[in-house]
Amino acid sequence: MSWPDPYTDVSESWLAATQQVRCGEDFHAVRVPAGPAAAAHARLGHQGPVLASAYTGVWYWLLPVKAISSATWKVAGSRVMPTGRLISIPPATARTGPDVHWIVPPGQGRAHADMLAKALSGQVVKASTRRFHPRSV
Repeated sequence: MSWPDPYTDVSESWLAATQQVRCGEDFHAVRVPAGPAAAAHARLGHQGPVLASAYTGVWYWLLPVKAISSATWKVAGSRVMPTGRLISIPPATARTGPDVHWIVPPGQGRAHADMLAKALSGQVVKASTRRFHPRSV
């Protein structure tokens, strides 16, 4: 099944229900515990897409496939989900709640691996709001 592109297809109808999507095909997901993730989000500004779940206590930054790999990501307290690992992707309209929802919804902001690494390390970084395609890096 082909998954809609969360970076360029921002219509509210692109995903009607939460789906399980494999990491490493259209994006890589950086998994971070909620506390450090919220602090990094405050340092980064509105860069995304970013998912969160109060139920699991984790956030995920979705980054372009070629931007990072689990072999090269060396940021303490976070990890790149292995290729093929399933994560839940909610409807574009899911913005709150205990289950998986968007902190930064699809089509808003632009997450960069190097900026995320700096923010997770406690550094303040300058935000970018340009849209991009996940395979464009």
